[in-house]
Amino acid sequence: MNVAEKVSDICPECGNEILINDAFRGEIICNACGLVIKQHLINSGVDWRAFNSEDKAKKVRIGAPTNLMQYDKGLNTVIGKSNRDAKGNKISPKMIGEIKRLRTWNKRSMIYTPKEKNLAEAMTQLDRISSQMNLPKYLKESSAHIYRKVMHLAKGRSIEAIVIASIYTACKINNVPKIIEDFLEFTAIEKKKLARCYRLVFRELKLNLNASSPLSYIPKFAANLNLSENTKNRATKILNLAKKYRLTAGKTPAGLAGGALYFAALQEGERRTQKEISLAAGVTEATIRKRYKELTKYIDHEIEKAKDNRSLKNCDEILQFRIIFWGPSKSGKTSNFKLLQKKFSSMNLTKGYSIETTNGSTLWHDSQYILLKFEIEDTKYGVIIQIVTVPALENFSVARRRILEGADGVIFIGDSDPSKMEQNKQSFQELINTIGHLRVPINVQLNKRDLDNAISLDIFKRILNLPNEIKYPDGSLVVYPVCALEGEKVLKCFKDLILKVIFNYFKD
Repeated sequence: MNVAEKVSDICPECGNEILINDAFRGEIICNACGLVIKQHLINSGVDWRAFNSEDKAKKVRIGAPTNLMQYDKGLNTVIGKSNRDAKGNKISPKMIGEIKRLRTWNKRSMIYTPKEKNLAEAMTQLDRISSQMNLPKYLKESSAHIYRKVMHLAKGRSIEAIVIASIYTACKINNVPKIIEDFLEFTAIEKKKLARCYRLVFRELKLNLNASSPLSYIPKFAANLNLSENTKNRATKILNLAKKYRLTAGKTPAGLAGGALYFAALQEGERRTQKEISLAAGVTEATIRKRYKELTKYIDHEIEKAKDNRSLKNCDEILQFRIIFWGPSKSGKTSNFKLLQKKFSSMNLTKGYSIETTNGSTLWHDSQYILLKFEIEDTKYGVIIQIVTVPALENFSVARRRILEGADGVIFIGDSDPSKMEQNKQSFQELINTIGHLRVPINVQLNKRDLDNAISLDIFKRILNLPNEIKYPDGSLVVYPVCALEGEKVLKCFKDLILKVIFNYFKD
């Protein structure tokens, strides 16, 4: 039966909007003048109806999909093993002998070139190793895709080593927590050689990967060490604190996870030796000891320091938040930072630090801890707030993403100079893309309102796609017009954000 349906479009010949889509012929026809507008269309509908597997096999009109796990992607021609003809009748003994010879030569002719031999061996090894490690199908295909890109590196090297390097790279790309030591159980190749091959693959593909999060290793290591959920949760909290205090930068994720688990196990009374932790994490005992000492020395010191502070001595609970100042270069982030540092001078926990270039740009982020307190229903809370400004230089994009991790609130600082509007837009878009789906409150501040040619708030809102209102329903301003050098409304913007952060904390 000819299946046709009306589609909405315009005929180029007569301008008629009613066209007919003839799925049987694969054509789109004008209903008025009969012009064939498109032809040879692919039918994307379902295959023929079938009520059992035999009926489906007879009516199927397409072949199997391509498979990267096969050296020829599954596109080769295979002579079936059944000794029956097309009608299902048995073939003669003489014909069976000829078919067997044809099968043999067909199999020999499949792998002919050195490239095909290389791929056949590599895909066999990849299937073996990934099956032994219980890797999912998508990871196998990703590994096969990577190997096809770097297979020329196997010349003069072990094919198996390059295959393992490809699997390890795929794990890194897909954020699957694996370490080199996980592969040693399934190969006789040395760890040093595997690491060298991984570096070759990494450089060949010119990858730009973020370091794995140590949090992703906690479940795996805890399961290997038979630790309880309480220990896992405590280790996770320790690592989150380490991120806020910037202890994770430049450290091996597996080593950090091992150190945090050792720390948490001691606190929960599930003692594990450093040797047991090091074997599970694939790092040395010295690394576990070093990470443990760093975590205990810094985190315990900061928390105890806050508890001993006079302003927090009588608090029932201590909260910790991280506020980020974000914005384009020279928009006034450091000026905001210094103003707040001055305003809260009596409540500063640390002196803060900053490294700047000769032209005034922040080369490395400023950091400052301040202490606040409040009371809700006879419960006294102390708040430790870390204020951090991000470097706006282009080559610090990775650093900005890392600094934003663990943020509880963000203040975006725009520049009122009309010539900086494109920079404002790019910086704000980068912030939104980096935060993603995270529910982090953002206050927008427009600095340098004392400029003679300062851009209007309405234009600034339109450029950043902000609501064309003065205030949000919670009473906070959509945009805070400030002059950071004079301190106008800087404190109000900061206080409003702190209120949002505290509200989110109790809401969660």
